[in-house]
Amino acid sequence: LYFLKIIGQSPLSHEQMVALDTTFQFGASANAELLTEWLQCVIHNQYEAGYERIPQFLKQTGRRKLLVPVYTALFKNPALREQGILWLDSFKTQYHPLAVQSIEAAL
Repeated sequence: LYFLKIIGQSPLSHEQMVALDTTFQFGASANAELLTEWLQCVIHNQYEAGYERIPQFLKQTGRRKLLVPVYTALFKNPALREQGILWLDSFKTQYHPLAVQSIEAAL
């Protein structure tokens, strides 16, 4: 988790993201906190191979502390902002009202 927080703050090349994904398989993790960090890294570095895991995570996760950072990353990324809004519209009925309020505040 600490490792991902540190590397997630730096821009990584596509080759570096592939190496991380292949070596550690963060996208396949069942650990929601680890996956939260990995998905932020995926979004920040526009690692398209990791995009398929984002909607699965957003649909399965209900904790505000895990959702807000991922949605915030989506909303800050011009290429993914609209998709993030669509995912929020699709999944927000599954979220606690306070989580929805926090996510919408990130818009």
